[in-house]
Amino acid sequence: MDMLIVYGSCYGTARRYAEKFAEMTGGRAYPYDARELPQADTVVCFCAMYAGGLKGLKRTAKRICAEKTSVFAVVTVGLADPDDRENRSRLQNAAETAVPEALRAKLKVFHLRGGIDYARLSSGHKLLMKLLYAKESKIPEPQRNAETRAFLETYGKKADFTDFGRLEDILYNITRQ
Repeated sequence: MDMLIVYGSCYGTARRYAEKFAEMTGGRAYPYDARELPQADTVVCFCAMYAGGLKGLKRTAKRICAEKTSVFAVVTVGLADPDDRENRSRLQNAAETAVPEALRAKLKVFHLRGGIDYARLSSGHKLLMKLLYAKESKIPEPQRNAETRAFLETYGKKADFTDFGRLEDILYNITRQ
C-alpha cells in the first residue's frame, strides 16, 4: 500500500504527529503547501484545529486525485478532548465539510489532542486568543462545552496533550480493509 502523509500545522503539534506516523510507516510527511504531493492509494492528513477550521485540509483535498485514492484519512489535532461526543461531532462535521464530494465516501476521521504554548504565539494570535478568552470566560460553567473548557484551562499556559500511542490505533483502522 502506498501512503501519502500530509500535515497542516500552526505551531508544530500536527507536524510532530505526522512525522511520527511517517516514521512508523516508513514514509515521509509533507506540509500541505509542499510544491508537489505524490499521489497515493492512501492519504493521511494531520490537521491542526485552528479558528474553527482544519489547517490545510481543503487545499490538500483539492490536490488529491479521488480516482487514485481508496482511503482519505483526516486526523484532527486540537486542545479539546477528542473523546467528548459533542467535540467529535463538531470535528467530524468540519472534516466532511472541507472534503469534496468525490472523497467523502473514502473518508475516515480520527481525533488527537494537541498542545499550545502561549509564549510561542505570534502577536496577532495572542491578541485573538485574548479576545476569545474574554468572550468564552463569560459563558456560564454549565453551558461550556469541552472545547471551551479546554481553552479556558490552558489559556496563557503551555499545555501538551500529545499521545503518540494513539497513532497505532489510527494506523490499524486505516490499513484494515
